[in-house]
Amino acid sequence: VHWRRGARGHCSLDDSTLKNQLTLDLASTWASIDPSAALAYAQAQPERAQQQETMREVFDSWAAVDAPALDRWLAERPADETTDLAREQLALSKFANDPSAAMATASAIASEETRRARVESLFAFWAQKNAPEARQWLRDTEVPAALRPRLERLAARPDAVDEEE
Repeated sequence: VHWRRGARGHCSLDDSTLKNQLTLDLASTWASIDPSAALAYAQAQPERAQQQETMREVFDSWAAVDAPALDRWLAERPADETTDLAREQLALSKFANDPSAAMATASAIASEETRRARVESLFAFWAQKNAPEARQWLRDTEVPAALRPRLERLAARPDAVDEEE
């Protein structure tokens, strides 16, 4: 970290990595207290990449603290890039306790590319951890025709996740 003296003797940060980490830490902590304010802060970041990263952090904290409130927030909003980010983080948060609910959340992502990637990655992990349960979910769930063969291969050989990529 490089500090330098400002005009009035104050120190300022030159290290952009540290600034970014402080921004993420602030957003994460703030989201656990006031998610709407934290989200507004994230969306106000000057660079798009930082906005996205900060919003992910906000949604991750919100999901960890109050997933039902995040679900309600999502239900009240039209699908867009922001709600897709929220759904991604919510799905990841739900996965440990309820993989089926996580898959349903991931399946609601509006962006086809993002939805496919998130559903595949969650399913691959699920198939590695509990293949019978993942296969049962696949049998019981309506999955887009284009995605089903890939998930069936993952369910049949969960240890072969990276072979096809």
